[in-house]
Amino acid sequence: MGLVRAAIGGFLRAFIRPLGAKLQFTRDDVPGLHATGTGIEYWRDGLERRMPRWWELTWRGRVIMRVRSHHNERAYWRRRRDLIRLIEEMNLAALLPLLQSHSLVLEPGCNVAQNLWEISQRWNCEIYGLDIDREGLEQASKRSWPKPAYFSYGNVLEPGTLARFSDRQFDLVLTRWHLIHLPSGEPKAKYVRELRRIGKAGLILEPTAPEKTGRIEWAQKGTYCLSWDDWEGWYGLKRFVPKVRIPYTDVFYW
Repeated sequence: MGLVRAAIGGFLRAFIRPLGAKLQFTRDDVPGLHATGTGIEYWRDGLERRMPRWWELTWRGRVIMRVRSHHNERAYWRRRRDLIRLIEEMNLAALLPLLQSHSLVLEPGCNVAQNLWEISQRWNCEIYGLDIDREGLEQASKRSWPKPAYFSYGNVLEPGTLARFSDRQFDLVLTRWHLIHLPSGEPKAKYVRELRRIGKAGLILEPTAPEKTGRIEWAQKGTYCLSWDDWEGWYGLKRFVPKVRIPYTDVFYW
């Protein structure tokens, strides 16, 4: 459905541009928004729910129509067919293990576990999820998993969060747009080393911006931020370029 909306939007932009009109995605800032609780609570309660997003149609610089968009609200629940296609491609290249029903898969930063859901539906693996967002974990646990799935709350930057897991316990450790939201530094580097300790293989999907490498654009309560890291140089990850690129996302693995 997302591809259909994107195609329709592209067609409308091309059609109305010669007429002097423009269709764009905008959002309104929320004045007086104060950070409370953890960073993820600030995001969910403040930015996600209270910051309106709009499809805005303008003509010669004048706004003539605005339609409320639920872009962010839908994002967590979108299908992850691109992930399945990527894993299968990396399987063929012998870069990731072949997943089977007895395979153990962990996703730190799983949120509502949409990535894990797709993996479960495709390979019926044993699923483990970890997140600092209790509401996301609650939604994840309500799904009708084909076999028991295990979800736990924790701050991955705190010592001991991953200590419960043994060396090479998981056949695959997956993160998707997770590491970018952790502030760079030794706690994060130690966390990545822990992921490599407990995972026989790892698949890391993160955006990159070479011109911003080393920059933390914003941070909240020490638990949620936007940190542009050198995923290869700083953490020893390897880069993989898939045949079909995932928008705004680069692929790394160990």
